[in-house]
Amino acid sequence: MALVNVSLGRLLDGTTKGLALLPASKPISSEAMTSAAGSAQGTQIAPDNKGQLFWSVTASGGDVWVKFGINPIASAGGDWLVSDGQTREWTATPLEKIAVVDA
Repeated sequence: MALVNVSLGRLLDGTTKGLALLPASKPISSEAMTSAAGSAQGTQIAPDNKGQLFWSVTASGGDVWVKFGINPIASAGGDWLVSDGQTREWTATPLEKIAVVDA
């Protein structure tokens, strides 16, 4: 069992200042989830009208597998592994959610 922090953020264009795309300082939404032996879906849905979006996922207290989709079901050995203490980021596809399960 792990605590999984899931944030949905927006990327801002920093090229006018010689930078690449940068995450906005305030996430669009965020939630804390607790992983378990069975898949659990998050409540956040990536909107389709907010520009370039990304998911930021941090695991604390154990490794987790994550899956993204319209109705995702995470499974051990499937899709993306987030190790204990690690933060990983992915581009968000509109209308998708996240699901997590213990590794």
